[in-house]
Amino acid sequence: MKHSISGINLAVKQTPVMMKNLGNVMAYEVMQLSNVMSSSRGRDKICALIQYIVQLYVNCMKYSQEYHDLVELNEISSVLIGRRVVDQISSGRKVFKFLKFVDEIKNVVDLFGKKGAKNGQLVRIMSLFARVCGFFYYLLDNVVWFSNMGMISKTAFNKMKWKRLKDIFTLAKNWSEVIKSIIIWYYAVQEENRINEELSKLENQVVGLDQRTTKLVKDLIKQRQKRRICFATVIQNTLRILMLSYRLKLPIKKYMHPIFYTVCGLVSNIFAIFKIWSNESSKTYSNQKLVRLSDMKKKAAQLQIISNQAQQAPQANTSGRSGYANHMIGYYESNQKQLELTNKLHKVSRGNLLKIKSDQSLNNVKTITQTDEDRSLDSLDSYRDEPYPFMDNCEAQLKRDRKMQRVRSKYSNVGGAAEVDSDEDELYDKNVKNQKNYKLFTLREKSVLDFNQMSKMEDNY
Repeated sequence: MKHSISGINLAVKQTPVMMKNLGNVMAYEVMQLSNVMSSSRGRDKICALIQYIVQLYVNCMKYSQEYHDLVELNEISSVLIGRRVVDQISSGRKVFKFLKFVDEIKNVVDLFGKKGAKNGQLVRIMSLFARVCGFFYYLLDNVVWFSNMGMISKTAFNKMKWKRLKDIFTLAKNWSEVIKSIIIWYYAVQEENRINEELSKLENQVVGLDQRTTKLVKDLIKQRQKRRICFATVIQNTLRILMLSYRLKLPIKKYMHPIFYTVCGLVSNIFAIFKIWSNESSKTYSNQKLVRLSDMKKKAAQLQIISNQAQQAPQANTSGRSGYANHMIGYYESNQKQLELTNKLHKVSRGNLLKIKSDQSLNNVKTITQTDEDRSLDSLDSYRDEPYPFMDNCEAQLKRDRKMQRVRSKYSNVGGAAEVDSDEDELYDKNVKNQKNYKLFTLREKSVLDFNQMSKMEDNY
């Protein structure tokens, strides 16, 4: 009974944190959905998904042995409503593709630049062919829309309808997309195998944030993402090829059922939404990083101006605004100290590697010494097997910096500078102890070198 009550109390204490995390996740996903809906292509695919869901219901009712006769006699109101919904969404989606062929012209021009030569000439040729087919697809889709409104004839030439001509260009576009995605997928798999072979040689290597192993891991993640996107593209375009073969009445039509045709459209649009979602997610992450960086620069510039004004007129801080100014100056200088510490740690991790045996504890890394500290750092192999006492060096450098800060504050002419400096040191120590991201990582499991221990050292002076 005691255990159950303690478990309930623990759950009650953790509930606000769990609800906050759940709220953050839901807010992020809603933001991603908003990003998908902000583009015309995203809205088109979501409407297409709804259209095929309703059409699947209509077809299931139509070809059902129980309801077939009632559907033919138009006695089921839900089926009639579903048909109207499908027709309305199908005609409304034409708006999202209005003048979309202009974008394909820009894409064709981009293929003749550096962007098109990234994956080889064969991929460039297939991409160029797909863009040309896409240009005619969007152009003819607008023509079909105008013909449905009665503005032009539905027949192009020799009794061939505009819609059939559009489906032919769409079929050629989808085939070229499948071939291009298979080629890119093959290159991605080869590159992924090459990176895995290089990483297998660095299994026990502890590296910093800017080392070659870190770059290899990032490249491996990118190649895996590219491979998965290519796989989704192949499935999506294969399903579209089956649907177009059914609409063009090719020989494969006799092996396909209308319900299967609807399922192909449903799954194809799900894959399309997934691709748009992943693309918008990467853009959102990059934009958030740029916004945070811009805000940090503006904040630092404002605090620098306040600091300069306070240093130029120290006697003028007797008004009611002096408390806020001193608080902002302390906040700025504390952040400056954190930035200097981060740069020192990154410089140490960038300039030195540490190799640790599998059976050696990382807690004893401070006792490691180096026999030759002046070794050249031009090659990774030249110092890979030599440990470096970066912990001791950082501690000594931190003590010297803090000692110099105390000496400067002692001889400062500004009144009350010593108290401000001591408050800054307390705020700085508190902020550094709360930092969780001063870490180096290794590909070997449970081998993480933690820099948080540096912030817990005793102040002996």
